[in-house]
Amino acid sequence: MHNLYDTNFTMNWLISNLLFINKGVTKMNRRTLLAISIFFIMVITNFSTLEAEEQKPSELNIIWHSGVLGDLLNEMGKEYTKQTGVVINVDLVPWAKWHDTIAADFASKEGKYDLVIFDSQSMSEFASRGNILLLNPYLEKSNTLRIKDYDPRSIVEYAEYPEGSSKFYALPINQDAMGLVYRRDLLESPEEKANFKARYGYDLAVPKTYGQLKDIAEFFTRPEKNLYGIALYGSRDYDAVTSAFNNVLWSFGGDLWNPETKKAEGVINSQASVAALEYFKKLFDYAPPGAANWYYDEVNNAINGGNVAMGINWYYFFNTYVDPKVNKMADKMGFAPLPGEKDINGNFHQYNSVGGQGISISKYSNNVDEAWKFLEWLMSNPRQWEWVRGGGQTGRVDILNSPDYENATPYNSIFPISMSRVKDYWHLVEYPQLLDMYQKNINLAITGGMSPKEALDNVAKEQQALLDKTSEYGILDIDSIARSLPPDSDSMVTDKRLIDRPDAGVRVFRVNREVPRHYHTKSDEHLYVISGKARFVIAEDEPRVVSAGDLIFFKKGTYHGVIEILERPLIVLSFDVPQRDPKDVVFEKATTQKLLETK
Repeated sequence: MHNLYDTNFTMNWLISNLLFINKGVTKMNRRTLLAISIFFIMVITNFSTLEAEEQKPSELNIIWHSGVLGDLLNEMGKEYTKQTGVVINVDLVPWAKWHDTIAADFASKEGKYDLVIFDSQSMSEFASRGNILLLNPYLEKSNTLRIKDYDPRSIVEYAEYPEGSSKFYALPINQDAMGLVYRRDLLESPEEKANFKARYGYDLAVPKTYGQLKDIAEFFTRPEKNLYGIALYGSRDYDAVTSAFNNVLWSFGGDLWNPETKKAEGVINSQASVAALEYFKKLFDYAPPGAANWYYDEVNNAINGGNVAMGINWYYFFNTYVDPKVNKMADKMGFAPLPGEKDINGNFHQYNSVGGQGISISKYSNNVDEAWKFLEWLMSNPRQWEWVRGGGQTGRVDILNSPDYENATPYNSIFPISMSRVKDYWHLVEYPQLLDMYQKNINLAITGGMSPKEALDNVAKEQQALLDKTSEYGILDIDSIARSLPPDSDSMVTDKRLIDRPDAGVRVFRVNREVPRHYHTKSDEHLYVISGKARFVIAEDEPRVVSAGDLIFFKKGTYHGVIEILERPLIVLSFDVPQRDPKDVVFEKATTQKLLETK
């Protein structure tokens, strides 16, 4: 490529020769020649300026929420600048504005941010809309970074979309979960232990159940000494109150929704869910005044100030609790996974909210290759050790399996336990709207605006209306959904229902083995073969070979079946008119008799 040295040489040569030629021309010709000379000098100077701009140090802009790990990323970025000359700008925005700032940049397509860090539950929103780059091509070409460098669980939580598709849109930068922090000087005090046992009839220890946690919180609530039992989130900001409540909801046997039926009604407002919210509301009786509107700053201040016996927070913040510059009780802090609880049927559950993020490259970035180089550097083993020692949680399996990992922080030994018990919000494009409905009503319940049952009934009603609306229209990535189907050799087919309406239904399914001749009594079927090849029979016709791209259709009451799979995976998209009941399958009598005889 033409470089600056070549350009300067050419310009000097041109000027020298123009001056030489200038001696032998007329006055008028000199004027013409002067104009030509100025023109060429301007063109070459402009070309030189453009090349200089190309060679000046690049800048990469990253967005994350404000916090200690954002500060750590900023410091590591300075080291990258020293090594490469590439300037790293880390924009740390308030949590409440974080998601919307990223969404606005994607909507504008301006590409203000080259690298974006967002919560795991937003992956479906941003990946499905094509806002972030698929990283598979970069990983395949990389000499230093491979997807198998990461713990499979962290890939599922922070990198892959859809789940099971092997399509990676991020690299895990911050695994996170909610955990319990407590004051060892209180829970291990002989005097406190004796008094607790006298009052509650069992030994004071780190709580294993939410019943025990409530007793401990009640026991240490001593307003006259400015001491309270627990600090936790209650705010409507972002996902504050619901991320704290979800720990209790799931452990009490409740759930957010049924992802198979897309039903919130009867699930989020079930008997178990109501019992969970009644319990959760009660915890605020043992928290400092105003905690029903607290978020992370207030919880951190209460813990670091020694004003609470226990706190529920993200591991993200745990590093500050052992920093004597921040926490006057730093040498007295203990850490544990969150407790569990028995549901109304006596079954014990122990779940906690998953947090954390992956880091992705914006589709609208003008510096994609440079952004990938930075990711290769940031995700290298040495840099990730620096990350862990600074309080972050890596996804690299070589670090997680190292004996040194447990000793890197006082809480690393229990962090994997919490990560093994995580659950998440809805992985839906409609996540922001669903979250806002949820946050609003749960906050109203704990602040006394309505009863727990009323609040959850409201959540169910509002969310169901939105979920029903999403079934009226939309865009589905059939290829990704098809790839996400897990193979299941124990059943004839593995399917996923995409649309369920009385007038029609849409499914995608993988055929695992031969399907005997059968018919449906109430639905016509239209089958589009996505992949694979098979011998297919319809009615009394001779079997025919069908393969990807073929459309098969037949009326209700028509026998059909797969008598041999020739190429796998055999995946089919089905349109049922009207919607077909899964039980509406009538096998041919001879086939049924043969099946019974083989059993």
